[in-house]
Amino acid sequence: MASGIAVKTIRDYVESMLSSIGNEGGAPELLAGALEEANTRIIEYVASRPESRGMGSTGVCALIAPPDAAVAWVGDSRAYLMDGPNLRQLTRDHSLVQRLVEIGQISAEEARTHEHKNVITRSLGARQSGPAGAEAVALKLKRGDKLMLCSDGLTAHVEDHQIQEILARHRDPFEAARELIVAANTGGGTDNITVVVVFAS
Repeated sequence: MASGIAVKTIRDYVESMLSSIGNEGGAPELLAGALEEANTRIIEYVASRPESRGMGSTGVCALIAPPDAAVAWVGDSRAYLMDGPNLRQLTRDHSLVQRLVEIGQISAEEARTHEHKNVITRSLGARQSGPAGAEAVALKLKRGDKLMLCSDGLTAHVEDHQIQEILARHRDPFEAARELIVAANTGGGTDNITVVVVFAS
């Protein structure tokens, strides 16, 4: 329910506000605002239905107007950019293990199997009031770049080097997304798997 509210709210918010950003940029702020609006809507839903207390969602979204693009996120849903042969994570997980990695208590490899790897520090609807803490980045896309958005259902079972290999061998974004989902299911498939792949042309 929370993710459904988020998807609809983000889409409606972006469509209603898109004309206001003009040619001056502002796409990162627009997307972050869309996530915060989704957070508000989820909080309102929970407030009116006490039985739904505790529900929430992570989120990642992108707005692309070539060559400009923006990505915004809350939680541990991710965005990756493949630029030539190089794959890099555009987002930074809002999670306990990411924080432990940043302060040097555990390695990135240890984070993958840490007992608290599913503990997130920000999400849509996590609090009874206040912002979710969405972050956003702007980027430039060029011909051949590959942008991927995903939930942690993918990254829990498919490592970055596997993502890179799969994206590299496909010329069709749908086929790339489908193979990524198959890889996640083959690796365990313990959570919902969402993957969006965009190839810049």
